[in-house]
Amino acid sequence: MGKKTLTTHRNDFNFKGGESMERMNYLFKLGDYFYNSNGINKKLSKAFVGIMKEISKRNAIRIDKSFLKKICKKCHNLLYKDKNTEAKLINASGKHTLEYKCGSCGFKSHEIIF
Repeated sequence: MGKKTLTTHRNDFNFKGGESMERMNYLFKLGDYFYNSNGINKKLSKAFVGIMKEISKRNAIRIDKSFLKKICKKCHNLLYKDKNTEAKLINASGKHTLEYKCGSCGFKSHEIIF
């Protein structure tokens, strides 16, 4: 009998950009942690989100939609409904949309509900 080698999950990427997706997920979690820990670390959180976007551009991988909803498109800050975002319900021509306004830059993003 020969030696059995142990493989970890890091070496088993069966889909395109598996390792990059793992890095982007980790960077988003770090940014989330540093944003919620202290007010001083908001710049560090913004840097982590910027690195995550660079990785997605370099490897031509889309960022998960659940992550994109939590990131401002203009200033790359994390958006939290209670802390730095204003939410408004708009009923225009039968479409119900939520309008989110970033507290730091004022950028407005829309999300169709139903």
